[in-house]
Amino acid sequence: MPEYTGGDAALLKYLFDNLPSPIISKEDGIPPMPVYVSYIVDKNGDVTNVHIERGGDERINPSIIELVQSIKGYKPGHQRGKPVPVKFTIPIRICFN
Repeated sequence: MPEYTGGDAALLKYLFDNLPSPIISKEDGIPPMPVYVSYIVDKNGDVTNVHIERGGDERINPSIIELVQSIKGYKPGHQRGKPVPVKFTIPIRICFN
């Protein structure tokens, strides 16, 4: 499996620290929601093929995709000694102020 430099805690911190301020608020009538984002860590350790699997809203989805595309620092996964692409799906919970 690919490994993020610093582990899962460092990845979560990166996502939290870089989560864009939503352009919508709770007054818009959208409840807090998980957004499930899938992406591939390719054989070079780069994040590719980012898309929303489930949840989200068209007003915030582009920002979430941009955030996940900006992830750097993965060590690629290996199978039988060779680097291989690996698909991930992660939940990102959006809470509006």
